[in-house]
Amino acid sequence: QTFLAKLDESDVAAYHAKAEAMTDESFETQSEALFLVPADDAYEFGCVCLCMERYNWAFRSFLSAAGKGSAYAQYYVGAAFLFGIDTTKKIVDAARWLTKCKKDEVFGADAEKLLVIVDEELDKPENAGLKVKRGNK
Repeated sequence: QTFLAKLDESDVAAYHAKAEAMTDESFETQSEALFLVPADDAYEFGCVCLCMERYNWAFRSFLSAAGKGSAYAQYYVGAAFLFGIDTTKKIVDAARWLTKCKKDEVFGADAEKLLVIVDEELDKPENAGLKVKRGNK
C-alpha cells in the first residue's frame, strides 16, 4: 500500500476498479502475456495485482516493466530485492534497480534512502566481496 500511496489518487482508484472488475480468465490472460506487453501495460498490471493482494504477480509484473525502463517499477523491484519481498533478498540487484530510478521525480528521493540501506548492507561482513556497479560508485 505504501507504493500505491505515492501515486496519483485517480490512478490508484482506476487500478482498484480494474482489480474489482478482473475475472479469473482476464487475470490469466494478462499474466500469461506479461513479458510480451509494453512497460506501461506490465506496470499497470502490477498495480492491479497489488490491489488484488497478489503480491507475487505484482513483483513479476514490475520486474517485466522495470526491464523495459519503467522507473516506478524499478523502484518497486529494487525495494523488493532489498527486503526480500516476494523474491529472494539480493543486495546487488537492489542496488542496480534503485540506482536506475534514483532521478525519478516521484520515487527518486525514496530510492536514495534505500540506497543508503544498500550501502549499510554491503558493509556487513557476510556481504564482503559483493560487487555493486553504480554510476556514482
